[in-house]
Amino acid sequence: MIPDEPMVARNFDIEPRRSPWRLAVLGIILIAIAAVAVNMDLFEKIEMLIPLEAPSKMAVVPVPQTAAPEEDEIATPQASAEAIADDALVGDVLVDDVLVDNADSEALVEGKPVEDIFDQESPEETLADSPATETPVEPEAVFAAMLPATLTVGLAANGQNASEVYLTIREGTGAATIDLVRMTNILESYTVLLEEVGFSGNRSPWEEGRYQIANSGYVTFEAGESRARTVIFVPSDTQRDPDRRITIQVREVDNAARALARIELTLEDDDQRRYEAGFPPNIIAFANGQIFIREADPAVQIDVIRFNPDNTAVEVSYVVHDLSATAGEDYFPPGLPIIFFGPGQRTARILIPLIQDSDPEADEAFMIELIGGTPQSDPDIYQRITVMIRDDD
Repeated sequence: MIPDEPMVARNFDIEPRRSPWRLAVLGIILIAIAAVAVNMDLFEKIEMLIPLEAPSKMAVVPVPQTAAPEEDEIATPQASAEAIADDALVGDVLVDDVLVDNADSEALVEGKPVEDIFDQESPEETLADSPATETPVEPEAVFAAMLPATLTVGLAANGQNASEVYLTIREGTGAATIDLVRMTNILESYTVLLEEVGFSGNRSPWEEGRYQIANSGYVTFEAGESRARTVIFVPSDTQRDPDRRITIQVREVDNAARALARIELTLEDDDQRRYEAGFPPNIIAFANGQIFIREADPAVQIDVIRFNPDNTAVEVSYVVHDLSATAGEDYFPPGLPIIFFGPGQRTARILIPLIQDSDPEADEAFMIELIGGTPQSDPDIYQRITVMIRDDD
């Protein structure tokens, strides 16, 4: 049996000694308690400056995250609880009180509550609604939505010759759309004029109302537009008229000598074609039995029609007879009285110059007769035409 230490001490007069293991354990416990106390104090200080539960305070503008539709529509209870906790933490805290690493971000939100920042729209939404970011609509897109034009005319640039295009419109078929295309000065507003500068017959088809041009022939290119559209309309009637050939010049409004393009327009009469549908091919006759001309006009233009033309070439001669007018005094007879039609050609023209004088006199006349044409019993197929010269003195 081993006696305890107090008994040994009393018997042998020896001072008892403390066990070193107990002191080591006690020291470790004390150090742990002190460390825990220090850490708790440090955590409290860090939480006062930067709460661990409010990481959103470190950024001024929230970064949008792309999520699947299922994640956006279905919110878990844990996510909802975290969102409520974040709002509770930052609801009453100003951004000025928060340490922000980025100096630019701190300047953008200085003096504003964090909750005001989160109430604003995201940068993507702001850009989408801003008028400055809207893509301007090009005028060309309007033409893309329209029906194709009947004719496209390119306008000549400076130093270029005017282009020449051909257009045929039959009476009763409605309107023909014409697109004008410019190559220069696209950024400026620009206006051109379509005007009649030549025609067959002795009267202007424009003045007779045989055709009309929208806006009286004025066409404006808006700034940025390279293409502008106009319309030529041919009204219908019940009269049998000869086809008319017309030269329309496209020019600058302020410069009559600046020709940009020429349109050779042929107006076909639908009534005449229905009338001649039963004729045999290549019947040649005058369009009218009588025409009137002023003495002051430089010449008389007489149209000759080849009904139902085929693909062969045809020629016919004619003779001029004096009635009350005298050749060489009132008009100049042609030197070669022959009319030539090429394959498929429908109309031809006789041009007879007039002689002007200042003597007052009565109206005078002369006649032109076709030779070698095919006479017909129909009185509307004219093998002769009378030209009446009206004195203007």
